[in-house]
Amino acid sequence: MIDATARLLSDKKGLWRRVYKTYTSVGLKQDLNKKAGYLSTETEGLKEKEFYVLNDAPWQEIIDDLRKVWNRPFYPDQTTQKYIHLARLFDQLEVPSNDNKDSLTIFFYHLAQGKIPSDVYKRHGLKGDEGDNFGIKVQRDIPWQEPIFKFLRDYFSSNFKVGIPSVIINFVILSSVFTLGGFFFQRLLNLANLSVPGLPGGSNTSESPIINEAIKSFPTTQKSLEQIENDLMKPARADGSKPNKDEIDQAISKILDPTYSSNAGKPSTSNNYLNLKTIDKNKDKWIQAIMYYQLYKVTPSNSDDIDGIIDKSGKTNETLKCNLLQNMQLQATKETADNCKNLGFSQVKVAETAAKKTTQSPTPTPTPSPSPTRGEAIKKGIQEFDKPQKTKFTLETLVEELDKAFSVSSSHSVTNVLDPKNEFGIYLSRMTAVADKEAWVKAILKYQESLNSRVKPGQSINIAVDGVINYEQDTYTLLKCDVAAKLGQKLSKTPEICNKIE
Repeated sequence: MIDATARLLSDKKGLWRRVYKTYTSVGLKQDLNKKAGYLSTETEGLKEKEFYVLNDAPWQEIIDDLRKVWNRPFYPDQTTQKYIHLARLFDQLEVPSNDNKDSLTIFFYHLAQGKIPSDVYKRHGLKGDEGDNFGIKVQRDIPWQEPIFKFLRDYFSSNFKVGIPSVIINFVILSSVFTLGGFFFQRLLNLANLSVPGLPGGSNTSESPIINEAIKSFPTTQKSLEQIENDLMKPARADGSKPNKDEIDQAISKILDPTYSSNAGKPSTSNNYLNLKTIDKNKDKWIQAIMYYQLYKVTPSNSDDIDGIIDKSGKTNETLKCNLLQNMQLQATKETADNCKNLGFSQVKVAETAAKKTTQSPTPTPTPSPSPTRGEAIKKGIQEFDKPQKTKFTLETLVEELDKAFSVSSSHSVTNVLDPKNEFGIYLSRMTAVADKEAWVKAILKYQESLNSRVKPGQSINIAVDGVINYEQDTYTLLKCDVAAKLGQKLSKTPEICNKIE
């Protein structure tokens, strides 16, 4: 929700932005500045009165967490890490400025994790390794490589000035680092990369709960990558050509392997493991690559988690697929292209319809009717909505059948499967007004599109994307299986088509 909230509060023509800019952010800063000023003038004997400034409603729910911020030393724990979401939100809303002494971004990063990511720290006008924000001493999270490079820089800058013997020694050291030591240094980098600022987990994979969880979930990641590979073999480029598996494998490697492009377009020897054919042998290295991709491409603006897992319903999956569509110049549906644009991939092309293509034949030949536009599909779906054995009847009958079969209420699960993010606001009690019907049709269209993307490798189904649920037809059957799974129940007999999708 971070992106959506930031857009809402940043819309220059919107009421929400005016309220946020004029009242909310100003009020928050005034409260925190009053608290800082109060602390600086009061004695230790009045410690129990410290929070009188923050005793009004906006701060009550987090008052105990705020006490930890002003108490030194401050050690963030599980109760404060949840504020990383607010830190990322304010990072999008605040305009960094050297004149802006106190920053809500810095405040909530400090509250969430104790230290401020180096890039955020500098972007919001703080200098050095320690600074002051709302009367609180804050620290920059120093990247692991910074002191190493500083040491090497100081060492070589001083030793290269003292004559030939030192030059010879330095030459030997440099030779060791870039030849014999290269292998060990690369291994060190691979391990240390797991603990760079903002990346969860320790410096050793066996000690990191994040890595352990990613390894447990690796079958999910592997299936997601294989599904992406299958999906990308369907769309074509503008010239009509389609990619093969090897092209897609190389494209994935190029995106996830940061050293790929530095080796004349060929996968580097150090990261040549990023190959779907040998994926089982290199789980930890795939996970490391995915975590880096999540850190630099998916988070913080597009995701809340850096977990080394690619899930079909997650942001990493969507981002990687859009990244591949753009890099490989493959065409996509308008909805996919719009989604990719929202994720930052504005160069994904929309596929041309058959109606727009011209024929080179001198004799006019009949051309197939163009596929209906989304607007036409929605209009037709609304017209079909109340007809016998169609959408309204089907949904009501489905709920009745599942309630009877499992002795539970299934209505909420039906709407949740069709509209998991409550994007369209559908309710079984509201199916009469045209606006309600339109919301249902849009949700059904999106669900039908998702079904085609969930087909298991080697299987084949053809779901009509028409916004209509016909009783006992494919969309109805698959919806029934999905709702049963959502309820944690099993159908007495699983239809064959349900075994063809994830």
